[in-house]
Amino acid sequence: MRTPTRKQLSPVSEDLDGRIVVEHLFGKSVEDAVALLEENSAYYQEDYTWMGPKAFCYYCPALVRYLRSPASRDDSLFAYFMLSTFRLRLDQDGASIASAIPCIEEFCALVESDSERLGFDDNSLNALDAGLPN
Repeated sequence: MRTPTRKQLSPVSEDLDGRIVVEHLFGKSVEDAVALLEENSAYYQEDYTWMGPKAFCYYCPALVRYLRSPASRDDSLFAYFMLSTFRLRLDQDGASIASAIPCIEEFCALVESDSERLGFDDNSLNALDAGLPN
């Protein structure tokens, strides 16, 4: 797939959050999206909540690549946020994001297997187990 169009990034033109997604990601590759997350994951993570389903499917691999990168060390807040985003997206856009499900599953598996590096402690792991999308 080519980089997402403005309409795919923000399906509702009047949406302020969608316009911010367009500002951040229009014309950007998956590699560019990874670089943005490595620069400041907290600043860019909300884009994945508000972007359109096709854009979400396109950029989902950036989330996994970021999680595998050294920049994600001690970034459990990002992992928690994305798990919540996945649950929301699956509830709201399930069929529209079906092609991203393997990517979501890979992200969840990485959170479980790399939890110590991501900065999870025993208490947060128990909460994480209860909150992983299934």
